Amino acid sequence: MALYTIHAPVMADGEPADPVDLVAIKDGFCWPALFIPLIWTIYRRLWLVVLLLVVGLIVLALLAPLGGLAVGGAFLLGRLYFALEANGLRRWTLESRGYRL
Repeated sequence: MALYTIHAPVMADGEPADPVDLVAIKDGFCWPALFIPLIWTIYRRLWLVVLLLVVGLIVLALLAPLGGLAVGGAFLLGRLYFALEANGLRRWTLESRGYRL
């Protein structure tokens, strides 16, 4: 069974948030972040994460001629780690935007 965390925006007048504004985030592995990480981060509006992802891909592309197999392994491990932490990064972004658990 999947577990979810619910995040609500902080309202200025202390009233409860509208149920439409609540965001449910699955706790665990994120398959779309594994297969299409750049599209997933843009769709979720994780702009800082998009920037870091692009910088990481550029660094790996620049290192590719030095050691293809090692860089390929680092790329695959990085994708796997990103898919494991993607929903946590989404929670972190919502917290910075003023949402609360």
